[in-house]
Amino acid sequence: MRLKISKSKNSTNFYIIKDCTKNGKRSTKVVHKIGNLKTVKNLAGEKDYNDWLKDYVKKYNDEHNEKKDKIIIKKYTNKRILKNVKTKFDIGHLFLKKIYYELKLNDICYDLNKKYQFKFDLNDILSYLIYKHVFYPSLNLDTPKLFKNFLLAPDIKLDDIYLGLATLNKEIDYIQEKLLENNLDLIKKKEFSKIEPMTSLFLIDYLASLIYKVLEKKLNYKYSLSKILKTLTRMKVHVSIKDCYIPLYIRTNITDDLHDAFGFRTDYEILNYKYINKIHTKISN
Repeated sequence: MRLKISKSKNSTNFYIIKDCTKNGKRSTKVVHKIGNLKTVKNLAGEKDYNDWLKDYVKKYNDEHNEKKDKIIIKKYTNKRILKNVKTKFDIGHLFLKKIYYELKLNDICYDLNKKYQFKFDLNDILSYLIYKHVFYPSLNLDTPKLFKNFLLAPDIKLDDIYLGLATLNKEIDYIQEKLLENNLDLIKKKEFSKIEPMTSLFLIDYLASLIYKVLEKKLNYKYSLSKILKTLTRMKVHVSIKDCYIPLYIRTNITDDLHDAFGFRTDYEILNYKYINKIHTKISN
């Protein structure tokens, strides 16, 4: 599949096309519309839009040229579901995770882990506290259990969470300093308002607000924040058979835009563990 540029008197549009055969004759077929010149330049941001288009087409090919296996799932009308087995999970947090790593919050946690020689991973604690704050803001009880609502969440103990929160509270000044240093131009410096003396729980709220701003920016301010968050929190998958996940959410324009802006997809009919783990690894790196 390759890029096609269609120019008219008033506009320039970009498409991805593929070769096909029709009535014995070679032809081409549009498989994906990227957008017009204005849309592409907005998506490219500070990057040269021609380079962005090359990367976009390559990424599209990588995603769509992978071997697609047909999976048959057998279910029986007389077989009961497994007892005490969770089969529905949140997957929308993957978009938050990508921003979390772009803000280099993982690097901050790595430095603090090294400083305090923790046996647990502070990065897991901070990131999942933020996801929990976004997805379940009114639920404060049994936090480790809430973490398990997220697909492939790590096992985090409550005592480690308390120690992690105490450390974050102690290191707020350091976290502020590194945030400003590592902002990567995702957010203008003036948007990094100084954190007044506060507890680690307020820090979680503050970090979530930074992620919200990046979310809106990545979607070119096309949607309200409330609509974006409502969409993310509704993005869930069902574990149908071992290591296979079926999306339960409705595919819409906003879910398409989210996937296009973040460079991965969760809207295939079936997602296997290998593919989801590949997304996790790609985001983390």
